[in-house]
Amino acid sequence: MSTQTSATDIGSPKRDGRLDLARGLALVCLYVDHLPGNFFSRFSLHAYGFNDAAEVFVLVAGISAGLAYCAVFDNSGWVAGIKRVARRILQVYVTHIVLIAVCATTIWFAASATHSHEVLQTDVFAFFGGTLGEEINHAITLRLQPHYLNILPLYVLLLAAVPLIVLLMRIHVAVLVAVSFGLWLLPRTLHWNLPSDLHSPGWFFNPLAWQLLFVIGALWGWARRQGFSLPRSGLLAFAAASYCGFALVAVAPWAKLPMLAEWYVLPRDWLTPFDKQHLSLFRVLNVLAVAYLAVYFVPASAQWLDSAGARFFRALGRASLSVFAVSAIVDAFGWISWHAGGQSVAWQFMLIVLGVILMRATAYMVESPANVLRNTILPMRRTRAAGI
Repeated sequence: MSTQTSATDIGSPKRDGRLDLARGLALVCLYVDHLPGNFFSRFSLHAYGFNDAAEVFVLVAGISAGLAYCAVFDNSGWVAGIKRVARRILQVYVTHIVLIAVCATTIWFAASATHSHEVLQTDVFAFFGGTLGEEINHAITLRLQPHYLNILPLYVLLLAAVPLIVLLMRIHVAVLVAVSFGLWLLPRTLHWNLPSDLHSPGWFFNPLAWQLLFVIGALWGWARRQGFSLPRSGLLAFAAASYCGFALVAVAPWAKLPMLAEWYVLPRDWLTPFDKQHLSLFRVLNVLAVAYLAVYFVPASAQWLDSAGARFFRALGRASLSVFAVSAIVDAFGWISWHAGGQSVAWQFMLIVLGVILMRATAYMVESPANVLRNTILPMRRTRAAGI
């Protein structure tokens, strides 16, 4: 790493719009990918490489942790740092439990109202495998992880690891990297994972594996706070672009078109090592290559980051937890409508538009509660006072 500060590096003292933009785009991709049978999912991030929005989300979360939480530990001490992390863990944990309750109740009422229990049997939202008491116990212990709601439990454990990451970082960066890489190897050598009710091999996002990407992000954010920057190298940019090109050829997104369905450059069986549960190294390298190219070609001072379109997605990224929660609830309605016959491309497009609008409205309310009050309640009072 170079010790010279660069405008192209992520994480200046001023909030870096590129982080929020990446997180906002990842949230929209997650929402689109989680809608059932979605035609538009074939154009999402996962269609063009080995990684998808989940890797982007975890990497950005790690960078943010390195920028924010590590600073609290450095400036305010261990007690303040642990309190700050614990507060965020509680927010994420409560959000996860509430989402399970809301989505399960919504789907149960929909099944009862339509006298069709088909939606309850889907492996995406199969909430009712045991008694209510058992399911509540498994939900609060994070064993119950309905598909498409399973990234928040991962985030809870990654946040819980932040104090250990800071401790190992203070001993030596090499120690942190060695421990992280060793943990990443455990699922591959000893098949270690945490138990899951809905996924027999264990957590879909194996935390022992996915912590590697979070740690890389945390080191990135921490290094930036120390005044380091990524080397701006044309050779590295070429290597990153070459790897992204290799990933594009390997997944062959054009093969999703019926007339090009057989146009694979590499045998399909060759893609089996790109496993998501245990975070294949191919996926790690892909998201890091994309991140380096983004930093290389988009400086933090880029004017287009303040354009209306960029501000739209940056707002989603700043309110990521609330926005994800709303998108997950809309996804549940998407599954209900799918089983009710709403499977046309036009209907899928309408759901995407509706979901993104609700996500943006949520971000607005989270960020500007005063504006919401001023623009809704106060005008209502004025019209009542005027007798309208």
